[in-house]
Amino acid sequence: MPRRAGPVHPVHHFPIWYADENGKVLELALATDDPNLPGLELENPGKPLHFPENFPDEAFYSLVEAEMIVDVDGGTTRARLVLALEAAFGGTGEVADGQQMVFGRVRFRLDGATPGDRYTATHPYNRISAEADEKGDVDITEDIGCPQLFPSALRATPWPFVSSSNPPAGYLGDGATTSTITGAPADVFAIDGPGVSASGRNRDPAQPGNPNRALTRLFTVRAKKAARFGVDVRSAVLTRDGAGAAHIDVIATSRPGQDIQVTGEGFRPTPMRADGERYVARIAAAEAPAKITVTNVKDDPPFPFTVPLTDAVTIADAVYDLGAGVLTVEAVSSRSEVLRVFTDLGDELGVPGELPMAAPPPAIEVQSAGGGRARADVRLRGEALPFLPVAAAAGPDQTVPQGRLVRLDGSGSAGATQFVWEQVAGPVVVLIGGDTAVPSFVAPAENESVTLRLTATRPGGEAVDTATDEVTVDVEPLTAPIARSAPGGVTPVESLVTVDGSGSAGAATFAWTTGPGGPELTGADGPVVSFTMPRVAVELTLTVDGDGGDASAVTVEFVPEPDQLLGDQPQFRARRGEWRLSGTSSARLPNRVTASLGTNPGDKATEIGSAAVDVLGEFDIRRLVAPDDLALRPGTGALVTLTSTRGGTFVDEVEIRD
Repeated sequence: MPRRAGPVHPVHHFPIWYADENGKVLELALATDDPNLPGLELENPGKPLHFPENFPDEAFYSLVEAEMIVDVDGGTTRARLVLALEAAFGGTGEVADGQQMVFGRVRFRLDGATPGDRYTATHPYNRISAEADEKGDVDITEDIGCPQLFPSALRATPWPFVSSSNPPAGYLGDGATTSTITGAPADVFAIDGPGVSASGRNRDPAQPGNPNRALTRLFTVRAKKAARFGVDVRSAVLTRDGAGAAHIDVIATSRPGQDIQVTGEGFRPTPMRADGERYVARIAAAEAPAKITVTNVKDDPPFPFTVPLTDAVTIADAVYDLGAGVLTVEAVSSRSEVLRVFTDLGDELGVPGELPMAAPPPAIEVQSAGGGRARADVRLRGEALPFLPVAAAAGPDQTVPQGRLVRLDGSGSAGATQFVWEQVAGPVVVLIGGDTAVPSFVAPAENESVTLRLTATRPGGEAVDTATDEVTVDVEPLTAPIARSAPGGVTPVESLVTVDGSGSAGAATFAWTTGPGGPELTGADGPVVSFTMPRVAVELTLTVDGDGGDASAVTVEFVPEPDQLLGDQPQFRARRGEWRLSGTSSARLPNRVTASLGTNPGDKATEIGSAAVDVLGEFDIRRLVAPDDLALRPGTGALVTLTSTRGGTFVDEVEIRD
């Protein structure tokens, strides 16, 4: 059974009810004198409820709450959980027609905690988690819903509805009595966090030895089962049959088993026929009224829903002729002769008939002056459009030394599947792979230009299936190799270093090398090389060779620049067994800081933990240590060393606190 948002109330314009997948249907709790629905707040409490002058800025279809006392650093605090399907107003939040919204809410709050401690709340539907802020507060709120889009709340978390264990008749709970609940995937409110049940209060019975988990199964539920269901009129149109006889056709939805009637001027009250949630009526009418009223007479008191009677618009055809570039729309109305055509996005095209355009919308809507509308997909008619022609691209012209291997590239040719290269000028060369997109040849010994033509084709045999392009390769005399490299310099640790040697002259080959233990090189046999800067200096040598003379080499040096690492004084809280280490780094991201404990200078260090540096250049390392983990429990005068992946180092004495 799907979730449903009920019909919109004719006065306050919120849904009359919401239904969950288990068949529970709840109404909006607006009674001011109902002892089972406490908490409704009005602007003028002594006056009757009236929209919008004396109407609450928030009300609930369902409100489920739980709270418990938990232990935090230095005392106790109250933790609170709220699960709600709430009606409120968008914009400023003030009561205003047109701003109605319904949303599903999950809220978890806890205060008085230690900043930075993480708390995880398990509730009947899911689990949420957050760290305490700088004030020690944990405040997580999830609201899902949009103004005027009431079905959007159906995708929120608090579904299906829950009920207290022994609710009053007609309710899922009385809003005040705590009890266990049923109906949700789980029935607990549990908190996992540092020492939340250290005193033993609200300890999870399933984990009696765990002081870091608190749990309760007691909730309050405020929710009333819907007693009135209303009706949602989906369409009310005037139609005419072939003989011209007029009918009023009404289609509506409501809950199954309702008694729904249609009334209006010029016809007798008519019941609607039902099929589950769907209701239909056709009414013979000599005179068509401007509006009709649809009422669920089982409601006490009933809601009369009065809606305008629109005409029926029928689209006979919507066809676009590719050759003529014309969209033809044929449409009629049962009552109005004024029709307008719109695209599926709402742009007006004109009146039905022939509408010239280069390309049609995928669908059109025809609207009448009488409020009727109809939608139809656009179909196409005409010959297929021509194929995109082949475009040959032989690549840019090149200048190469004598005897050098020349690579051509025709892969940029559009639409081609076959390639044929032929020489049309210059000293004769031998093409390798002349029937591929990327052939090659050895530049001749003569100092002359070589021109080649690419013919690109695809199967089909039409003129658009073949194209040609030419490329010229200028051959220049050999020159002696001269190695040239971009300069070295001071470089941040862990940064990517790229060195360009493409300015070398007469180079047929490139070879980049470093000394023993140097960094791994990427592109060591090409003109451009890269590596990650280590914490030690790097000597980088480029050697180039070619047919024009002896090999040439050049060496450049790169010196590491570690980041400036500044730490706050390390703290260890002995009673809780908690490390707190924080500080800043000057290096760019990514960067990570690792903290290690050494009792005295020169001792072997034990790693405490690590943390990534954030976008503000800050890091924060926290760790809880078990009482028997003596290697991580410092003594007086112990030192902590902070090291970063960017080469920074910081050492300070530990401050030990209770």
